[in-house]
Amino acid sequence: MATYTKTEKLTQSQIIDSINDRVIAGLQDKGLNWFKPFKDGVTGSFQALSAYGRAYKGWNQFILSSIALERGWVNKWYTFAHIQKCEGYINKGESGTNIFMWQISYAVERNGKTTFYPVLANVPDADKKDAKKVFYLKQWKVWSISQTNIPHSTPNLPVTEEETELDSHADAEAILQSWGNVVPTKHTNQGRAYYSPSADFIHMPEKTSKMWQSSGDYYKVFFHEAIHSTGHKSRLNRLEETARFGNEEYSKEELVAELGALYLETITGIDCLVDDFKNSQAYINGWIKAIANDKNLIMQASKKSQEAVALILSNVN
Repeated sequence: MATYTKTEKLTQSQIIDSINDRVIAGLQDKGLNWFKPFKDGVTGSFQALSAYGRAYKGWNQFILSSIALERGWVNKWYTFAHIQKCEGYINKGESGTNIFMWQISYAVERNGKTTFYPVLANVPDADKKDAKKVFYLKQWKVWSISQTNIPHSTPNLPVTEEETELDSHADAEAILQSWGNVVPTKHTNQGRAYYSPSADFIHMPEKTSKMWQSSGDYYKVFFHEAIHSTGHKSRLNRLEETARFGNEEYSKEELVAELGALYLETITGIDCLVDDFKNSQAYINGWIKAIANDKNLIMQASKKSQEAVALILSNVN
């Protein structure tokens, strides 16, 4: 029986590097086809599913689906604990795939000692005003059901209250607030989001149900514009003055922004509409075609998006 030995946790930088490496490898091998979703013949889904039958989000979805397609695996993924619940085991020689998400805790420092609380409600009332929100990466490994002895027909595990993911966008809001200290964000009832390089501000439609179908969609669009703003001459100096809609410089920058937004979508675990990931793929495909499917340019865009994400995250307190 194969067993699982825990390995050293990856740092935030290593995680982003590993995603970037997989994007580049996928593009080198498959070109545009790497971005295309596929329907799994066993689950009947176009998405990577967990043992509970729920779809993974953002880059976790992207990476798991690409691996399943490359290796001909069923696109359903179990943690080690899930495999044990099914009384199964990992086939000999199989390695897990890393997935990750940001978690929030609240730190209170007293007399040189720091105590961490998982939710603000757990912080003693006397300490609530001094509690500091901190972020840490929660990461774990998953295995395709094809890497185990578990029958493909095994029903989904029942979801318990303890295991249900929290629908929280607090970490996305923290990025918005912290980046707002670097680049101002202006909200109006104008139905258009954009970044102004000349005035160096981000414009967003008001975060209301009238303007947005979900809060996740709001944050995804903000992430796209925030990535653009990292290219300002005072920061990463990436924006080209000759960029015009539809030309090569514009297309390269749009590709950087959308890839970076996908990184941040996964890091924060935001919930967008069901079709959001599919829309991102179509959007990315369009800009890749605009630069003639040049893999070198695409790889450069991927690296630049990584630099932009790292800059944004470095400002989160």
